[in-house]
Amino acid sequence: MDKILDGIISVEPRKVQNMSESPESRRASRRKKDSKAKKSTRSRWKKILTVIGIFCLAVLLTGMIYLASILGSLRDFDPKALENYEQTSLVYDNQDKPVSNIHGIENRIYVPLNEIPKDVQNAFIAVEDVRFRTHPGFDVRRMFGSLLQNIKARGIVAGGGTITQQVVRNTVLTQEKTIDRKVKEIFLAWQLEQQYSKDQILEMYLNVVYFAKGAYGIESAARTYFGKSASELTVAEGAMLAGIIKNPNRNSPFINMERSQQRKELALDLMVKNHYLSPEEGSAAKSEKIQFAEDKKPTYIHGYFMDMVVEEAAKCLGVKQEKLYTGGYRIYTTMDSDLQTYAEQLYTKDELFPKSPISGKSSESALVVMDTATGELRAVLGGKSYPEGQTHVLNRANAKRQPGSAIKPLVVYAPAIESNQYTPVTFIEDAPITIGNYSPKNSGGKFHGMVTLRTALAKSINIPAVKVLNDVGIENGIETAEKMGLPFTESDHYNLAIALGGMEKGVSPVELASAYTAFGDRGSY
Repeated sequence: MDKILDGIISVEPRKVQNMSESPESRRASRRKKDSKAKKSTRSRWKKILTVIGIFCLAVLLTGMIYLASILGSLRDFDPKALENYEQTSLVYDNQDKPVSNIHGIENRIYVPLNEIPKDVQNAFIAVEDVRFRTHPGFDVRRMFGSLLQNIKARGIVAGGGTITQQVVRNTVLTQEKTIDRKVKEIFLAWQLEQQYSKDQILEMYLNVVYFAKGAYGIESAARTYFGKSASELTVAEGAMLAGIIKNPNRNSPFINMERSQQRKELALDLMVKNHYLSPEEGSAAKSEKIQFAEDKKPTYIHGYFMDMVVEEAAKCLGVKQEKLYTGGYRIYTTMDSDLQTYAEQLYTKDELFPKSPISGKSSESALVVMDTATGELRAVLGGKSYPEGQTHVLNRANAKRQPGSAIKPLVVYAPAIESNQYTPVTFIEDAPITIGNYSPKNSGGKFHGMVTLRTALAKSINIPAVKVLNDVGIENGIETAEKMGLPFTESDHYNLAIALGGMEKGVSPVELASAYTAFGDRGSY
């Protein structure tokens, strides 16, 4: 039976632990195994940390090289260049009243910070950069907030720019949303803070930001939206302007009033939250009824006069005309603004400009008004109307034309009286005459017989004028007229027809009016 079972069941002897191995030996063996495992783990972590360290070092070096390349281009940058932005030039009349302005692309009128109400300043700080007074030019806390927004949006939707950064962005950098520009912006903002006070930076900011409707800077914005100077702004008006900055073409009250009102209330809430206003002051500002200026297209006021001002000022200053549009000049003129406005209104009357029976177009005209005592220009028009949206158009007041009989007192009768050969009551025969190949004619073909100089001048009779000039001498006539500023060509010196205004190139209305001032100033020109 045992043999049978042995064939069926095979029993192996159990391995029995070597009872001769001591506990200390077993513990030592385990410690050895644990030590090997720990060494293996440490080796693995060491490799991981080494790789991470190398990666971080590579990133750091790459970043340093990147920063060096970006900032290298800014090494020689002078922050004073931030002050060289376009400024509108203002033009004043003879009573020192501003009557017009001239500007380039940016309509900006500079205003010092001390002329901007403190509450208005605080409105912009509350909305745009609440930690403006404490940060070094960039706001780390705000930057991280913007970073989170950009990560969520999977794109650049927030910039985290401080007021100082906005000054840099609006003057020496572009508006593109790139990392390169942001790095430059932060560095330059920090640099700007080292060289300017917070108030100086705030003044720059309020004079460079865009408010839509062509208004750059708070002074232009105040005039555009409220018809007043920045110094006159209320808290509510300042809050509304502060609310425009984030998106001017969306938040402007002239574009989206509802949106603009919402932004104004947000600005006032932020002012209360940051203790710039008490809750009562905030509520009062919210309920204030704002009076807006008329929303109208920018116009070139007193265009013909302004064209002449720009031309003359450029000559006096020795600069290009373009500089006057961006240099922030204050230009004082001799204009009588009331008279200029009256003349412009007069020229709107169609009945004063009969239409041509051939072309159907209205006739044209030029007008020049001068003070005869001083020779100062008071009003000027170079045409029936000034073309909208244009500058430096044809100014007929400066265009040379045949002066006709208007020249007789200047080139004929003035030199005749000066010669002491004639008096106002000297008689001259008005009868047909031929001098060389020249046979002058009277208007209407009639002759008046014996007439005095006074009558010949009053009735503008041609033949007596030619006779007097021939007697006095063309050279004497021209010499007298030239002393009064009239220009003549060489051929005019041999032409008796100049007695009737028959000049080769003619004169302009401005030149003619200027010459006539000699009569009102006792012969002085």
